[in-house]
Amino acid sequence: MRWNLLLEWTMEIAAGVALALLLRRFVCLFAVVKGNSMRDTLQNGDLVFALRRGLCGKLRRFDVVLCRYPGRKELFIKRVAALPGERVALAEGRLWIDGAPVEERFALRPWLRDMDERTLGPGEYFLLGDNRPSSHDSRGVGPIRDEKIEAVALCTVFPPRRIQRLRA
Repeated sequence: MRWNLLLEWTMEIAAGVALALLLRRFVCLFAVVKGNSMRDTLQNGDLVFALRRGLCGKLRRFDVVLCRYPGRKELFIKRVAALPGERVALAEGRLWIDGAPVEERFALRPWLRDMDERTLGPGEYFLLGDNRPSSHDSRGVGPIRDEKIEAVALCTVFPPRRIQRLRA
């Protein structure tokens, strides 16, 4: 009788692990923020819940995404600043899209260097960290291809005092 109970528990645990792995691979993921490139929106150590790309529709300006930089294995968390086909520039302490300044409520620290206008190609996104003076983002690595963006962050889930929605 004890062996049947042990076998039953083992099967339930195995099924739970398999389900969790399938969810992580195809549906959602949790990521821990490392570093300060998204400060003040996200802090080092925040836990973020994200949906895989295929489940969240089209990317929108200001979505917070998890992506991989060319030649790197780790995930980076950044904000979509410009979409495919747009002209993007950084000047006068502001983000400019197609020649017009864009109002941002989360980039609280101005950057020190301007960036000349560049036009994004099909399937290219320009990603920026909210902490502009201290972010390794598209200003240095260039535009990020669509297939390198793995998930869209929906909310922070830990610590409890920092729970917030990230996607409108």
